[in-house]
Amino acid sequence: MCGIFGYTGSAEAADLLIEGLSKLEYRGYDSAGISVLNGDIHTLKSAGNIAKLRERRSSVDVSGTSGIAHTRWATHGEPNETNSHPHHSNSNRYSLVHNGIIENYLEMKKDLIDKGFDFKSDTDTEVLVNYIEHLANETGKQPADLMPEILRDVKGSFAIALMDTKNPGVLIAARKGSPLIIGLDGNEQYLSSDPLALAQHCDSAIYLENRHYAVIAPGKKPAVYNERGLEIVAEVAVIDQMKDQITVDKGDFSHYTLKEIYEQPDIARQHVAESFQNHHILPELTHLKKELVAAKRLVVIGCGTSLHAGWMGRNYIERLAGIPVVVEQASEFRYGEPLLFENDIVIAVSQSGETADTMEGVRLVSSIRDLPVIGLCNVKGSTLYREASACLMLNAGPEIGVASTKAFMSQVLMFFRLAMHLADLKGYNAHEGLLDDFKKLPNLIEKTLKFNEATHEIAEKYKDSENMLFLGRGIQFPIAMEGALKVKELSYIHAEGYSSAEMKHGPLALIDEKFPTVVVATDSEQEGKNINTVKEISSRKGKVIALVQESSTRLANEADDYLMVPDIHDMLAPFLATIPLQLLSFHFAVLRGHNVDQPRNLAKSVTVE
Repeated sequence: MCGIFGYTGSAEAADLLIEGLSKLEYRGYDSAGISVLNGDIHTLKSAGNIAKLRERRSSVDVSGTSGIAHTRWATHGEPNETNSHPHHSNSNRYSLVHNGIIENYLEMKKDLIDKGFDFKSDTDTEVLVNYIEHLANETGKQPADLMPEILRDVKGSFAIALMDTKNPGVLIAARKGSPLIIGLDGNEQYLSSDPLALAQHCDSAIYLENRHYAVIAPGKKPAVYNERGLEIVAEVAVIDQMKDQITVDKGDFSHYTLKEIYEQPDIARQHVAESFQNHHILPELTHLKKELVAAKRLVVIGCGTSLHAGWMGRNYIERLAGIPVVVEQASEFRYGEPLLFENDIVIAVSQSGETADTMEGVRLVSSIRDLPVIGLCNVKGSTLYREASACLMLNAGPEIGVASTKAFMSQVLMFFRLAMHLADLKGYNAHEGLLDDFKKLPNLIEKTLKFNEATHEIAEKYKDSENMLFLGRGIQFPIAMEGALKVKELSYIHAEGYSSAEMKHGPLALIDEKFPTVVVATDSEQEGKNINTVKEISSRKGKVIALVQESSTRLANEADDYLMVPDIHDMLAPFLATIPLQLLSFHFAVLRGHNVDQPRNLAKSVTVE
């Protein structure tokens, strides 16, 4: 969940490192730091965001042509300068940056203290760099030669970059779970945990495989080794397709999150055009046609927003293609004893393609049965992209706001397209009027965005709430869950998503005049039941914000306030309902004075368990 960047070459490293970190700040922004090697290791660290580190750059000498850098999302130790990376070994021979979690660091730390090592920070990272120093002293080996032992004996999921004063210009990189990529540019070599930071420098890259490590030096091809220490021929990937990512900026928008909300009509336009162009067939799945035709069940795994997209996918696949779907939290799936059968297909959903629990779930599948795994992912070259049997690319473009908006829209659109693809294979016909309204969807999303001012007015009215409920029925239920998650992520208002039918089974006890409820009621067939839900809440003096289609005036009149979306086929209404809930969360956050693009305690790519 943190960001690693490294450089070795002939240029001054410090500014390159800081610029690289600025591309990774969405991965972690509690603190940041760089180490540059110039005889000794010179380190600059700062609590807070990259801007604070950049401010201190001019007052500290960090000259040198090789270095490592890190932007942190705190796990071990509070976010402050002492706990920020890079961390040095006791002798200052080594400097290390690290993503992930060392699970056995307490045992390692106790053993090192018994051997005379002392520690300044609360981090597992400082333990690891001193463990490396201890092994080097004890064995007389070079640090690169210690990596097989590190990969074997250090428990957890991690990616590391190491500098050694006795090997100037050399960076050592190792991966056990968390992603790490080597960028190649002639005599210059780069290292990053995300291709986004490499795109402006490199045309090609080596994606380190799990449990592999590399020795990187200027003017040389990186030497890559497997966990047994045997040098291998690593595949070099072209990264030209990422060049457009380096120009990402907010444009005329106040925040990345708002810009990304407003990019959703274009994302829908792209999906709709591709769907009709290919007659609703997904070419990426052609080689799995036999397995898809034989499929008796789909198992979807994901976390957070991706899990909500999976629930939407279940609705579409079961309704349109008649295939049973089980949706599992990846974090629970991997620690349970999942029952997987011969004709199952697994669908793994991860915006980054690096979500630790989801990827471990994918690996668990392969350890139980040889089943196809279809990935839904937004990052080409990511771990999910490379390990899945097939990958459906979201093509949402870089999403900088930590709370997902346009990527969620793209995930649900892809699930809808997958349902159409499966329906075609199974010989099912689309619901009447569905395809006509699917063609209209991009323009109707644009129309929904024009209700932004009305959403802002409602946010003004309820911005001081400390608790909220989001209710939905059937296909609207996952949208209520996602709406509650967005409010939590951006505004820090405690919000819960529930099925409307569950109100009488407990949540109704919470309702009073200070507890507003958003009722997602864009399913016209359920209008009567939704009105009953509104009345149940109103009779307990609860305030109701109804989210309805324009023609649902009766339901709107029953609520205290309402948000409108244009009329559309009920199965497509969730795409429109998503927009006002995202905008409501955005306005809550701005009105409450929060950092919308970088919510506290959160990071974009969750590469730890």
